[in-house]
Amino acid sequence: MTIENGTKSPKRTLYVGAFVHSKSLQDLDICQDGVLGVDEHGKIAFIERDEKDVAAAAKKHGWDSYETVRIRDNGFFFPGFIGTSLQSAYAYCLPDTQDF
Repeated sequence: MTIENGTKSPKRTLYVGAFVHSKSLQDLDICQDGVLGVDEHGKIAFIERDEKDVAAAAKKHGWDSYETVRIRDNGFFFPGFIGTSLQSAYAYCLPDTQDF
């Protein structure tokens, strides 16, 4: 990434690894080998399922320059990147009183 005016310039990013998303309250979708492309504006541009060749996935969508972020072991991504851990943590920080 290049630095301009003290900030990093936006860049395309490929997130590689397991992805989990909820189709409904009862249906959880798990993709073990996914490639998620996020464009320079921070929007999800594509998701490739069951893809082991990251370069081929990028080329398929016309991307020749990108950063790669890989999740390993038992980690996984949530497309949309909702910070579920932050919201749930606050519930345990509240005092046990009726004032809250």
